Amino acid sequence: MIKTSLINPMYPILPLGNVPGVAYSDKETLFNFIASLAYLTLIHLVMRLAVKKVPEYKKENKKEMIVCHIITAGVSLAMLLMFGLSDMLIKGTVFYLILLYSSLSDNHTRTLNDAASVMVVITSFIGADVSDIPKMVLSALVLFGVLLIFAVATNGGLGGADIKLTGACALVLGLWSATFGLIVGLCLAIVHTLIKYRGKDKNDDLAFPFVPYLSIGYMAGFFLQGGF
Repeated sequence: MIKTSLINPMYPILPLGNVPGVAYSDKETLFNFIASLAYLTLIHLVMRLAVKKVPEYKKENKKEMIVCHIITAGVSLAMLLMFGLSDMLIKGTVFYLILLYSSLSDNHTRTLNDAASVMVVITSFIGADVSDIPKMVLSALVLFGVLLIFAVATNGGLGGADIKLTGACALVLGLWSATFGLIVGLCLAIVHTLIKYRGKDKNDDLAFPFVPYLSIGYMAGFFLQGGF
């Protein structure tokens, strides 16, 4: 059989937990346990390195690092339980780390390097089949086009970095999961605006980082794509 996946995992794919009709040897169970611990440890180490590379990162801001560890623990455990040791786990982990970096960057500087979107594009090919590429590209073009039209119609109501990140995430998630993630992000952003800026004059600068809300939505879309 010819493998058509563009990027394949380097180790055996083994689901976690008990699967009906499947018996695991002691070695397989031990491998799952050790690999899971190694994964959970590694993702926290990589996360710390990524956070420290965020523009305007302040070493004394320990609260931010603690929050990132808590979020990372929850997301990584959920992905491990849902996807097991698979290419989806690798893709989801890389995708999450890029979104976390992007969110912190936007929160600190209100800017986002285009390299983040490029890395998301590369991530989209992990575990993807060659036959999936046309559908992936179409999904990205549709969402990118819709948001570009919205940005023009609202005279810059949406930043270019947000639009490019959305197009890149559509490659990973597909049209429907990416649209779901976008809607979740928009709803969270609207709620944030109504609560935080309630009572302020409409002429005040109400700009706020949008990427963190998009990131929450896109990670929800990733789990939705995986079958949650």
